[in-house]
Amino acid sequence: MSENDSSLKRSFNINRKTIAMFVIPLILLGSLFVFAGFEGFSGTTDIEVADLDGNTISTADYSGKIQFIEFFATWCTSCKQITQAIASYHQKYQFSDVIFWSISIDTPHDQPNIIQNYINDNNLSSYIDQGTWNFGRDLKDYHEILDVTGVPHTFLMAPNGSFVKNYIGVLNIDDIEDWINSLR
Repeated sequence: MSENDSSLKRSFNINRKTIAMFVIPLILLGSLFVFAGFEGFSGTTDIEVADLDGNTISTADYSGKIQFIEFFATWCTSCKQITQAIASYHQKYQFSDVIFWSISIDTPHDQPNIIQNYINDNNLSSYIDQGTWNFGRDLKDYHEILDVTGVPHTFLMAPNGSFVKNYIGVLNIDDIEDWINSLR
């Protein structure tokens, strides 16, 4: 091996060490930010929304129940798939220990009359009348506190008020059953 080759090899080793000295801390720092984003899931958050009549309703009103919370928008086609899965769950099971929430994050567009039309178009009024499904508008920006950056974004709240699951995207009836059964 020539002196040039040896020097090149040392230089490469030094560069690898230098890169490692910068990359590893960046990875650790990035991990810190990722896990910090989930900090809210270890605690509790009382979510208050405006129902279609403008009254404030809260997850604290349903303490002791499993709460399935979907942040949605009425124009979102993927959200409609979750709405249909929740309706199928209602048709399949009799339950008193679960409350469903559909909370619009598009409050400028999703005025109460628009949400009511969404409810009517999807034949959901009976579930609301039973008191097992709440529709509301996120007027206090809880979606920002929970880092909801798009819809649908769904959370599962345990009876003690702590968040135990969250998912961005479409859930089907089997997913909903699995989530709820994980807390029974």
